[in-house]
Amino acid sequence: GADARVDAEVSDADVARLRDAPGVTAAGSARVTDDALLADGPVQAFATLLAVDAGYADALAALPADADAIDPADPDRIRALAGEPAEDDRLPVLVDRVLADRLVTDDPVLTFGERNVRVRVAGVISDGPRGYLGGPFVIVDRGALAYWAGEPIVADQVLVTGPGAAVAVAALDADPADVLTRDAWQAQRSTGALAGGVDLVLALASAPVERCA
Repeated sequence: GADARVDAEVSDADVARLRDAPGVTAAGSARVTDDALLADGPVQAFATLLAVDAGYADALAALPADADAIDPADPDRIRALAGEPAEDDRLPVLVDRVLADRLVTDDPVLTFGERNVRVRVAGVISDGPRGYLGGPFVIVDRGALAYWAGEPIVADQVLVTGPGAAVAVAALDADPADVLTRDAWQAQRSTGALAGGVDLVLALASAPVERCA
């Protein structure tokens, strides 16, 4: 995943400051709705809706090659979404392959919160960030969604990449429990593995030894 991730509301101004921070290669944000519903004729599928900003595609593109479920072409598809026009009052979206295979009409309706909006599928992505979010996935440009909703939509998840990511997110006014860094995650895993190894050695050392006749 990213070098740092913030799972809390972050203003556009703070995201911009993260993007400009020393040692940060990319920063992108999204509003995550994990109980959205995509209805298309007889098909109804719950999905995770990601309302993303212009930097989200750059953050995805900067993820390490071993990141889960990231197709190298997906960032370009997300960038192109911002330029997609709304047609017949339908909001352009991207869906993952799971949803694309289930759609049966050209006029699906997306429900999130108490809002319903007709959408137009402008493209298909390979998948979404399944390492920390559950699919299937719908992606929409956050600016377009805010314009349609008539109110600002604040990001509640930020991805930050680059050697300065951890320092940059530490400067945010955010609860430390809402901030995850790659370094901290790796250290936690290493500590857990070490502790597990010590427990195993102690268990083996205290086990009774059978004598050979």
